[in-house]
Amino acid sequence: MLTIVAYLNSSSDSVAAAKLPYLCLATAANIATTAWALLIMVPMNNAQTAIAARLKEKENEFEEKELRRLQKKWAQLNYGRALIMIGGSVAGMMALLVQRA
Repeated sequence: MLTIVAYLNSSSDSVAAAKLPYLCLATAANIATTAWALLIMVPMNNAQTAIAARLKEKENEFEEKELRRLQKKWAQLNYGRALIMIGGSVAGMMALLVQRA
């Protein structure tokens, strides 16, 4: 919402114009975090759930190794998602601090 307001006022207000790039970056990071979760993390969660369900029925060493591999990969990808969130937060804070271009 702030990005839209800053965009609409950027031609007449120098503070809004100065804040706009930071707000755009924060908005993009927020959208990217959601896309990351839905497109990358959710399918991995579903795969892990399916393997865990199969392991409840019958123990299988290969599937146990696959589950551990997926868990390790998920943890690494979650760090990437956290970095995107931190970047968006920093951009949002910078937008709060900017006064003039």
